[in-house]
Amino acid sequence: MHLAKASIHITFLYQPLLFNIMDYLDVLIIFRLAMKYFHQQFDPLYVIDEAKRYKFIGKRKTRKMKTKYAKCLPGTTTKEMFSEFIWDLLPVLTFEQLTILLASMGCQPLVKELQEVHRPGRIFCAKRYSTHLVAFHKNLKSLLDDNGFVDKVRALENLAMVARLKLARTVNLEARQNDANELSIVMWLRAQQFRDETQDQRMSILNEMMAGLPNDIDNSLAHVIALTQTAVNFALLGRVEASLAVVQEVKQLVDSCDEQFAVSVACHDIQYVFRILYDKTKDKAYLDKVLEECDLGIQSLEQVIPDDRMLLERLFKLNMTQSLLSITPQLDINDELPCSTVNRLFAQSLTQQVRNQHFQGIEKRREFIYMLSVARLNELENNIELALEYATRAVAILEDGLYFANDLDRAESFLRRIYQKALPIEVV
Repeated sequence: MHLAKASIHITFLYQPLLFNIMDYLDVLIIFRLAMKYFHQQFDPLYVIDEAKRYKFIGKRKTRKMKTKYAKCLPGTTTKEMFSEFIWDLLPVLTFEQLTILLASMGCQPLVKELQEVHRPGRIFCAKRYSTHLVAFHKNLKSLLDDNGFVDKVRALENLAMVARLKLARTVNLEARQNDANELSIVMWLRAQQFRDETQDQRMSILNEMMAGLPNDIDNSLAHVIALTQTAVNFALLGRVEASLAVVQEVKQLVDSCDEQFAVSVACHDIQYVFRILYDKTKDKAYLDKVLEECDLGIQSLEQVIPDDRMLLERLFKLNMTQSLLSITPQLDINDELPCSTVNRLFAQSLTQQVRNQHFQGIEKRREFIYMLSVARLNELENNIELALEYATRAVAILEDGLYFANDLDRAESFLRRIYQKALPIEVV
């Protein structure tokens, strides 16, 4: 049994190509289980030969990898070598090929564990996706995140009033359905503006939304929004069991909902619930749930044209990044949350994806969160000079206009923290 050769240190998995083969949750599970089998006697040349024997890689790939790892001998392997090796190999393997390769290396216990926890990503293909609705949300959310309104709350109140008038005057049933869904999105975004305020304000908005719903159309999107925001409120209040019970109710409702955008909405708010619970409880299980919901949210957008899904995709990826780097939903740094090498490498890959694939036309708020996340990542890697540069850029973005009342204070507090690490004198 080649136990030493079965030790796979899976680190740089999260490059874009891999997303075509395994989803985020698969890779996270693989990494965490494989780490149990870490050993310095790992032999990359043996793994390359096995991959070639099973025809998982071709002659050119085999030759290239053997040349690169010719000096990587058993007993000298470091975690960094593992990381680079997996970066080269795994993007060309499916989950099934990986398990075959591990089994051939005599690592049946790991294979068994992987097969017990692995499940394919959910497929969303039987629902209706209103492309107009996705574009409506993207355009309005972009305006909000670019500080396109002097007073966001007042602007959304006015938009809600216009949407109600439009709905009241519309006779065509299909048009009424679309108008009602647009109103629900406006109310959803209104509720999000009260991140730091009392939950009473959020619930008042949700009650207002539900009270104005017509009964001749499908109101499932509004019901999903009302439930997910209720779960958010419970989470903020520390009522963990109540929040999780509502999350389960949402999932059941979404499964029977015809409108695909409701899936995206549910994933957005449920991951936010788990981010809050992770911050409050320090339970790593909630971090896994954040990653899972964000992954499902990205999957739910597969049928949408790239331009319209871009905003939500980068939002999901940056939310994953923040949780991985111990950045709370209120943008504080929670040093009590663990930030392992795995988390940092995953976060690094996600920020690279955002930069390479999702940065064109990025909203100011997403750009701010990106800069803050990269600053935090560099702080954790002890690259203080780069951390200082990105933290300064994050603060500069907010100086053009606040998004939430405390955002600038938190960004400046983080900047002072970095200055304290960069300078030998105390910064006040």
